[in-house]
Amino acid sequence: MIWHRGAIVASLGLCACFAEADPHLNSGHGLGNSEIAAFRGVEVSRGGDSVSISARAESAWVQADGDGLAEAVDAVVEGDDARPPLSVESETAQWELAAQRVRFEGAVVATRGTLELSCDVLEVRYRDPEHLENAVATGNVRVVDGERKASGAKAELTVSTGELVLTGSPRIEEGANTMRGEQIVLFLDDDRLVCTGCKLVVQGDALKPDGGERGEP
Repeated sequence: MIWHRGAIVASLGLCACFAEADPHLNSGHGLGNSEIAAFRGVEVSRGGDSVSISARAESAWVQADGDGLAEAVDAVVEGDDARPPLSVESETAQWELAAQRVRFEGAVVATRGTLELSCDVLEVRYRDPEHLENAVATGNVRVVDGERKASGAKAELTVSTGELVLTGSPRIEEGANTMRGEQIVLFLDDDRLVCTGCKLVVQGDALKPDGGERGEP
């Protein structure tokens, strides 16, 4: 399963008929005067040959050109392979269909298997409704996967390679090891990492002998 999250929010505009229309919904969302519909309790479910999508939002607004905004978004994407599904939550999600771009903002949390990524803003671009091009996280970026914890000013996922690139004073901790560098690349599907301009610090306890008196085997 790869990060198809952009297709979910686009579907909120395309499939808004699955929500309850609410003409009295507060329009203080900054979308302008071209809004054609407001919805509350949005639920989207769509199956395809390679991916299935389900999403919920407390409310959504849709413009005449298909662009729009959703609030309190909770979505899941599952592929047709054995990889774990992707789940994303955010306070708001704004999509631009023509630009094939989606912006998630406010307490963004994305989980995929044991990995959790949190940030202030997550922007995604997709080639078509079924394929995501890349995803860029900025603002208080944190990545946690088991005992491994990473952080940086920016993280960019390239879907075709499965690489998550951390920049902006990136740092990664695992056990007694702390690694800093100019750039840290995490390979999500084969448990590898590459650090450029790397500095490694190992805590003192990790340097102690395994045990036994000096001279013992």
